[in-house]
Amino acid sequence: MVATNLAQLEQMLREEMKSAMQVASDNIHSDIQKNLAAFYSVPQGKKYVRTGNLRNSAERTPVTSAGNTVSFEAKLNTTHGYTTGTFSKTEVLNAAENHEAGILGRPRFWKNLRTKCNKDWTPRYALIFVNICLFLRGSD
Repeated sequence: MVATNLAQLEQMLREEMKSAMQVASDNIHSDIQKNLAAFYSVPQGKKYVRTGNLRNSAERTPVTSAGNTVSFEAKLNTTHGYTTGTFSKTEVLNAAENHEAGILGRPRFWKNLRTKCNKDWTPRYALIFVNICLFLRGSD
């Protein structure tokens, strides 16, 4: 597709940005799921019976665009309550992340995810936008 005016070019860029953000959203959601599965790779143990709620708590919002901004949100649903009465889900997530309070599972899933983001995602998606800029420079 070739833009014949600035408005068309801006629309093309917005669509490219939205497409790139959708790819990022899909990859991030997949990586979160993999990290949560790795968390549960530690055997059940005898201290308590796992509910599996953390495994199923990954959520993301749809990719949206408004003006020149394209965004989505990836997070864990923290609304589930535990029947022990001692920990909220947020407290369980923090204890799991830091391997505290006897929580079974592999710790540091968020830290690992942030490291992966900085190592893998940032350069990959930056390259998409570099290519858009190169395209624009070549169209002068």
